[in-house]
Amino acid sequence: MNRHLVLFAAATSFIVAAAHTTPTAQQQPSPLPSAGTRSPIADTQSPQAVLGKYCVTCHNQRAKTGGLALDTLNLADVPNHAEEWEKVVRKVRTGAMPPVGRPRPDKATADSLATWLETQLDRAAAERLNPGPPMLPRLNRSEYTNAVRDVLGLEVDAASLLPADVAGHGFDNNADALTLSPAQTERYLGAAARIAQMALGRQRGLPTPETIFVPDDQNQGMRFSDDLPFGSRAGVAFRYFFPVDGEYLFEMRPKENGLGGGFQGITAEPYQLYARLDNVQVWTGTVGGPDFGGDPEAARGDRDTKLAELLRFKASVKSGVHLVQVYFAAKTSSYQEDLFDKSLHNRKGASLPSLAMVTITPPQPGTALASDSPSRRRVLICTPRVRDEEAACARKIISALARRAYRRTVTDVDLRMPLASYRDGATRGGFESGVEMAIRSILVNPDFLFRMESEPADVAPNTPYRVSDVDLASRLSFFLWSSVPDEPLLQLAEKKELHKPEVLQQQVRQMLADPQ
Repeated sequence: MNRHLVLFAAATSFIVAAAHTTPTAQQQPSPLPSAGTRSPIADTQSPQAVLGKYCVTCHNQRAKTGGLALDTLNLADVPNHAEEWEKVVRKVRTGAMPPVGRPRPDKATADSLATWLETQLDRAAAERLNPGPPMLPRLNRSEYTNAVRDVLGLEVDAASLLPADVAGHGFDNNADALTLSPAQTERYLGAAARIAQMALGRQRGLPTPETIFVPDDQNQGMRFSDDLPFGSRAGVAFRYFFPVDGEYLFEMRPKENGLGGGFQGITAEPYQLYARLDNVQVWTGTVGGPDFGGDPEAARGDRDTKLAELLRFKASVKSGVHLVQVYFAAKTSSYQEDLFDKSLHNRKGASLPSLAMVTITPPQPGTALASDSPSRRRVLICTPRVRDEEAACARKIISALARRAYRRTVTDVDLRMPLASYRDGATRGGFESGVEMAIRSILVNPDFLFRMESEPADVAPNTPYRVSDVDLASRLSFFLWSSVPDEPLLQLAEKKELHKPEVLQQQVRQMLADPQ
């Protein structure tokens, strides 16, 4: 895979360099042969002779078989009829033409004709570069996740924040398919607000519980995730961002039987339920057992209330992203148990208990403090000591964030909206509140959500031009890393050094060796 990436990147750099190089007198292509000129091969096997003997008999102006008349096309003018000659190349290369039953050239002659035509077409393409208009691709969900990580130092689960991307021609990074609908815009606004709060680890207002649901179609009779230990069954594993240090409330709820009759599988058979954080056990409880299934006449509502009280616990958690694992211990069964009707599957109306959801509630106000998380260190590169220093510090923070997010040097115009958002938030909630609002403004800016590219002011319409070094840095980083350029790459681009072949090659090799 790495060899392919190196070859592709090397070819890309060659094309970028060649696309904007004017051939010198020594580099000018040799003239194309006309119908009357001699070919490097024998006259009887020249392109003109081969076409006349095997192709023109059907593909002429009178018969026009397949809508193609080769006798009207001049071999000295292949570039101006590239579409027709491309059809000829495809048919000859695949052996589709001449058709079976008609005189056919031997393989060497057919290959010679196809190679000659391909050479003329490739030469014409190199002389008449037409890369097409630049697209405006939106960051797909994976690129958005990586960009947030590299800009803010924050790991987020974009699948829970943003809708899935529509694939175009089998790829989810196809610019044609990455549109932005009003519904998606709402999701991006919500994601920006959530991520800005997570980045600073600030808790605003009353703690809001968040519930993670287990998919209904998930097979809970077996271990279903590599993030769960062997010997587990059912449950759920997910990565969750804990915004602050403190004591969080965890509540588990088993799946209901769907008939309004309480929880599923809560019988006299006990099942152990475990909870872990980052593979470290923090709690265990029992679902079922004599207290719940031994007395069939017991009030079901009392049982369910008691179970809900038992399946909750508090745990002290450091801020940041942690792996949450909740699962049942798997039990083995035997043929003899089935014979004696001891299996829960064989009991009328009973089944294995399974998990429906996990709810996490943050600490109560005043009991938690924002910790020194990686994202806070990445964002708060300065701390104002007095109120008079807040404006200058905020501008420094916002400028650094915007530069990374927009993948280029930022101007006063770029900073106008984030600074306005900062002032609005700071007026209502203080310095960090203002920075949070500025982050939200940056994350919904088109310069972050889309891969914008600049066009030279003096370029003529429909004329190819060299992409800027800054745009080349973004193309390279999103191609190899699916993320924003890192600082060394961006600095080279800002110095206009990246387009140099030796520099570009060195950067490609370093990027391929990077863990990303």
